[in-house]
Amino acid sequence: ENELPNIDVAKSLIKILGKDEKDCITYVPDRKFNDLRYTINSSKLHELGWKEEMSWEEGLKTTVEWYKNYTKRYGNIDRALVAHPRMT
Repeated sequence: ENELPNIDVAKSLIKILGKDEKDCITYVPDRKFNDLRYTINSSKLHELGWKEEMSWEEGLKTTVEWYKNYTKRYGNIDRALVAHPRMT
């Protein structure tokens, strides 16, 4: 019920960060082994009484703020952000 395409998540993050989509998104061909969809089944959590306490948008903003405030504790993470290699 809360499914979003990856591009919508990327665009939401860019907007929260106050950036321009044109400067942040580069469309490239899909990898040969690209996943078409990522889903999470939360039915077991709901059975245990879990309830969503904030909207997706609010949660994303809160997460971005947390990273802005605490990223320095992790040092240089640039190597972790390198895209997966392509199979040729």
